[in-house]
Amino acid sequence: MIAQSLSLLGDVAHHSGLSLDPESDSYYLQDIYFADLIPAAETLAKARGIGTRLATEKTATPEEAIQISTLALLAQQAAEHINSKLDRTSVEQLKAVGKKSGEQLNQNAQYLQSQFASTTINVDPAAHFAQLSSTIDALNQFSVQVIAEIETALTMRENRILGHAQFYS
Repeated sequence: MIAQSLSLLGDVAHHSGLSLDPESDSYYLQDIYFADLIPAAETLAKARGIGTRLATEKTATPEEAIQISTLALLAQQAAEHINSKLDRTSVEQLKAVGKKSGEQLNQNAQYLQSQFASTTINVDPAAHFAQLSSTIDALNQFSVQVIAEIETALTMRENRILGHAQFYS
């Protein structure tokens, strides 16, 4: 169901025309939102759920350790993509928040890789849940800021277009 929802969001970006946006700021911001932030939050949610179960059981299979490691790598990759794309925009106020989100993703990735690397798990389940929930919340807040910036950029573009239309009419 979640995979279908993520696929639907990609379809929304494509069919709305946002994924083909000719202006770099709104193009990169929508790409960050659809291609990085939403999947990163889902990746951490999976790691939170799986990790909480493993921490409760105090053990993991080798396959589960690999699964957590893979989720950690996906979180690191999302952090790199977010910051790389933000660097291509002129939206300075989001760059600082994006950098902080990237740092949180990287810290969580390092935590996951170190604490879930073996089949013996010595992690407090409640602390694990709280740590990843905090980062998910931060990503969701950053997502709201990104969406607001996209809306601002699109409104400014609409006003420019309407202004040109009135000038020529």
